[in-house]
Amino acid sequence: TPPQHPHHPVCCVRAMGGKGGGKRRGGKGKGKGSRGKKRRREESDEDEPRNSKGKGKGERQKQKAAAKAAAVAAALAAEQAAEEERKRAAARRAKPGFGKLLESFGVVDSDDGAGSDEDESDEEALVEGAEEELAEGDALLGAGAEEGEEEEAAEFDEEMEEDEDDDDDEEDDAEAQPEASSSGMDFYPKFWEDPPQPLGLSNGSAGTPPSGLSRFSLPGGLDRCEAHGCDPTALVLELLENPKGSRGGSSGSSNGKNAKSGRSSTKLQSKEAHSLLQSPWDHFKLAPGLLDAFKAWVAKQNEGKEEGQEDWLDLGPREGAFFLYLHSYLDVGFPHQSHLNAKAVRAALALHIVDHMLKAKGEERANTMADREDAAADQGFTKTRVLVLCPFRSFCFELVNLMLALMPSKKQVAHMQRFKEEFGPEDDDAPMANRPADWKHLFGGNSDDKFRMGLAVWKKGIRLYAPFEKSDILFCSPLGLRQITGVEGERRREFDFLSSIEVCVVERADVLRMQNWEHVQEVMQVVNRKPQGLAGIDISRLRSVFAEGRAREFRQTVVTSCGQCLDADALFGLSCEPPASTAGEGVGSESLATRLRRAAAPLKLGREKKGRRTLDLDGDNEEATQLETLTPAKKASERGATLNCRGLAKLVAPPSGEPLRQVTTLGISRQFFLHTPCDSLAEQSDQLFETFENRYWRPLGNTLEGLLIVASTYYSFLRLRRFFREEGTSFSSIFEYSKNQDLSRARFRFFHGERRVLLVTERFLWYRRYRLKGANSVLFYGVPETPEIYEEVLGGVRIPSQCNSMCLFTKHDAFALERIVGQDRARTMLTSPPGKVFVYT
Repeated sequence: TPPQHPHHPVCCVRAMGGKGGGKRRGGKGKGKGSRGKKRRREESDEDEPRNSKGKGKGERQKQKAAAKAAAVAAALAAEQAAEEERKRAAARRAKPGFGKLLESFGVVDSDDGAGSDEDESDEEALVEGAEEELAEGDALLGAGAEEGEEEEAAEFDEEMEEDEDDDDDEEDDAEAQPEASSSGMDFYPKFWEDPPQPLGLSNGSAGTPPSGLSRFSLPGGLDRCEAHGCDPTALVLELLENPKGSRGGSSGSSNGKNAKSGRSSTKLQSKEAHSLLQSPWDHFKLAPGLLDAFKAWVAKQNEGKEEGQEDWLDLGPREGAFFLYLHSYLDVGFPHQSHLNAKAVRAALALHIVDHMLKAKGEERANTMADREDAAADQGFTKTRVLVLCPFRSFCFELVNLMLALMPSKKQVAHMQRFKEEFGPEDDDAPMANRPADWKHLFGGNSDDKFRMGLAVWKKGIRLYAPFEKSDILFCSPLGLRQITGVEGERRREFDFLSSIEVCVVERADVLRMQNWEHVQEVMQVVNRKPQGLAGIDISRLRSVFAEGRAREFRQTVVTSCGQCLDADALFGLSCEPPASTAGEGVGSESLATRLRRAAAPLKLGREKKGRRTLDLDGDNEEATQLETLTPAKKASERGATLNCRGLAKLVAPPSGEPLRQVTTLGISRQFFLHTPCDSLAEQSDQLFETFENRYWRPLGNTLEGLLIVASTYYSFLRLRRFFREEGTSFSSIFEYSKNQDLSRARFRFFHGERRVLLVTERFLWYRRYRLKGANSVLFYGVPETPEIYEEVLGGVRIPSQCNSMCLFTKHDAFALERIVGQDRARTMLTSPPGKVFVYT
């Protein structure tokens, strides 16, 4: 069925008169009505006389088909010729040691010599001409311009390229490149250093990077930080000894032993360390003009406000430590981005991304203008260097505006009006007054989760909606990007534009986990994967790291979230290598979409109008085998773990257990926590259900009235719903895809006692934030990932003093459990023998 949209061609035809030709609207419809047939016959008679068999129309169709076939053949021939020329040019320009890379592209390195300059210029012209022909209609990779904007975009790119090449105007150069600070640490020149220097040591030969896991603490409550393969405290201690941060300066005489001897928790928690982390950017050498632009932006945000207000931009030691390790190019995990400090965290992110981009562009421009015999190796396979994955358009809107404010040489911004219309706040999406603050922060703006946009940085301007192959930074949602990259096994996939990513940011991983975490995993598995062809690659300036297939080791991965989770931590070790073979693999290695399609056949299928078959999510005949099919993969196929060669730092502050105290203050009678035995993640679902049936439902649950059950996953929801139907229990169920009519009916029946049990999913509560009333008892089937849901569910019970709650947990729910009860209580509960019950009153 075509989409019912007023601007859709089919709908336009219907609006103009349908099959009769649209005479009432004055149009010239081409429908099947008698008027349309008569008009077409008259027009055909005027253009060309018809014979008895209608050969005139057939001849025209044949000519069109032949022309189309000739165009396709010409395009294929041009593509083959361009690919051959690329291979020959790559074989000539490749540096020593690139033989393995060339072989992977099917290039044979010949010893016939470098060839003449005329031959090279002719071949380059041929390649460029073929690429231009192939570029027509290649709209898959671009978030490109709309109709009517293509000419404007082409003129803008041409103008920016002319300014990029024009270095004779000294005034423009002085304006575009403000003076940079002469002192401060600068880690960008060491980005491609192989092997990397120990972090924080002024003399690289003084020591080697530590291996394994270590723990440290920093000001701002970051008392449970972790380091993998690095020593993050060395950088803080060196900056304390040398506040100016000049590498190789006054601190150059220090060695590894002196640094280690001075490392103490007292020094790291001192007032000096706290003051250092309040503004670490003052101790680093940022791109020219960037620090002044950042301070001006911060001052503008706090203009006319008093410190301590709700909208005050507070860049504290947590955000300072976050930027400190961002600038040192470690992999960084920051599980403390919430609605309270979201702007401060994005400010640190934007400052780092803009600094990296401006330095990389400056290095490439300087090498281009330098008079050198050999080309400098300063590029990757593609132009794109930074990838930002964020859940909603509103997040992208704020981050892009922040980056634009920090660009020192920004003069022109192309397609800014279109960006505001498509990503800006919508008038009809104003948040409800009775929703909590964190929900308003997430869904108050444009909450569309399917988008992708490229941003190209020129010397004097910026282009939004740039094609991916011309973009420096990509802003995408996992869903929007996966529509291009596809999944393993699909024939039509495109991910070459992700092969040279240097900085990858995953913002609010907890929100992405509520959307569809499989999209994030599939996208991250193709970042830094070797491209499939040589198109657009200047192999003479290719870094050896990319040629050797080690780009993943040098990429910086940054993950922010509101709370720790195992899925987010797993992204740091996710490899980009494709699986060796997909044949013969079991269900555990299939994607969720594949498992759903395979499970659709035995599940109950409803039949809608016009013969469409749809999956009945409310059906009654889910079988055990079907639920096993829908259960998430027990263990992903091993593809190897690849970490950043510089190390990983996780900045963690232990939770205080505020939700448990808040619920106790509400007057809840007793809060029970039952330790469920579970040896592995693969057994977690079965063990939870067995404990629920034998320890809760049979002895107690089946006698309760007004029981509210919150299932932590949709798969648990399906299993419990089938169990209640088999038992004949009087219950209602609500999940994230329930219609408003079904939702209202279920809440009404439960509140008035017509149903004894109400079964809901945590994801439904996270999206809707409804306050479910009428519960006398509450069961949490698995620990809620969002602690606010725990508070809100127990805050809506009928009589708090007579309400008892039960929460089933396993040892794999450690992060979620400590967010509710606190670190100390969680440690006691997780180390207890399975089957033990904890009670808090």
